[in-house]
Formats: sequence, structure tokens, C-alpha cells
Amino acid sequence: MATDEPPARRQLDLGGIDSDMVFHRNVDFIISAGTVTFHPRTQEVLVILNKKYQEDIWQLPKGRRNISENIRDAAIRETYEETGYHVNLVPVLMPTRATQPRSQQPDGPKSTVIDHLGTEPVGMVTYTEPGAGSDTDAQKMCFFYLATLADPDAAPHENTQDLGEGLEARWMGVADARAALRFQAEKEALMSADVYWTRAGRPEARPQCAEKGHPTALQKLKAMHGETVASNVDG
Repeated sequence: MATDEPPARRQLDLGGIDSDMVFHRNVDFIISAGTVTFHPRTQEVLVILNKKYQEDIWQLPKGRRNISENIRDAAIRETYEETGYHVNLVPVLMPTRATQPRSQQPDGPKSTVIDHLGTEPVGMVTYTEPGAGSDTDAQKMCFFYLATLADPDAAPHENTQDLGEGLEARWMGVADARAALRFQAEKEALMSADVYWTRAGRPEARPQCAEKGHPTALQKLKAMHGETVASNVDG
């Protein structure tokens, strides 16, 4: 017999949460975004050689979000500015802790993790960025998205970097890129993105395929996971 009784109230370790919770002032954190971009034909990944510092650094393209800018837009823009390539985010079925709009939520118990076909970040990297000059250190959060070239035949644009950035864009095989990347967390971002790139069927890039949907990827995912994925598609 159905009842109207509310579910049992969950017990929380409030003391543990309180000791773990940290407040960062608005000037003490940086929101950044970048991409793990795959070439649709060669299956190589786009990396950059950073020559601004005493030691050359192999990195994934990324940068700070502009004021009022969407994080996904920041990832696409920063990739273009640092490499000269226009990219599109690739929709792929992945688990996420983001929530659906209430109108799209199924009846019944709610899960904290759902499978969703969309362009959520494949992961986040956090670290303390040393301050320069009189600036203080800041906690940096960088969200990485899976991407591919908007046009695989297009040459990279020139003079897209800020003055003095000193970055060189290179295409590398996944294994070579993993070996070259300086930071372990970015290696992990690359390998996570490679899993989802494979899951998406390594789609052929098309200029009209923006983040709202990629026909080839969507068709392959429906074949793999059934038509039910359609209810969890972005847009």
C-alpha cells in the first residue's frame, strides 16, 4: 500500500563537512577552461609547447574564463587563441553529477549520478597558481572538454595569441602526448577524454556540428546504448 510518508532523513557528518569546507574570496580563485582536441582523421591530439618560462612545458590548451563568459565558450575560445584552430565540442554519453531540468527528471528515486548525452566536462584539474609580482597565489580550477576540429581541412589561423604568450601548437599521437605532457593531472585528463572520444566513435568533424549535437556521434551512441539516450540529449 502506498503511503504519503516522506523518505527517511539522511544522516550527515556535519563536523566532517565543516572541517573540509573552505571559503575562497573572489580574488583568490580562477575559473579556467580548455579542451582535449582530437583530429578526426589522424586521431592525434592537439597540445601546446609553452615557452614563456625557464623550462619549456608541454600542456593542453586552456585559459582563464572572461568576465560573464560561459565556461564551454571559454574552452573553445582559449583553444582557438592558443592554437589557431576552431574546434567544436563533441557530445558523448558520460556519467555526470549535474542535474537535469525538473521537467526532464524521471519519476522515482533520484540518483546523484546519471548518464547523459551532452558536452559536460570530461574532468576538472585543480591546483594553486603562484602569484606573479605583487599578486597573491590563487586556487585554479580548469574544466576540460572533449573537442574535435570544426574543419579538418582548415589551416590554423595566425596571430591569435596574446602578446608574449610564446606558445607552439603541435599534433601528437595519444601515447606521445601522454609522455610529453608535463603535469600528471593533464595526462589523466587526456586519457579520460580518449576513452570518451573512442566511445563517441571518433566522429568525422563537420563545420555545422556545434555542441548541440553531432549526427555521427548520436547515431553511433544510439546504436550502442539504445534510443533511451535521446531523452538525455543536450538541447
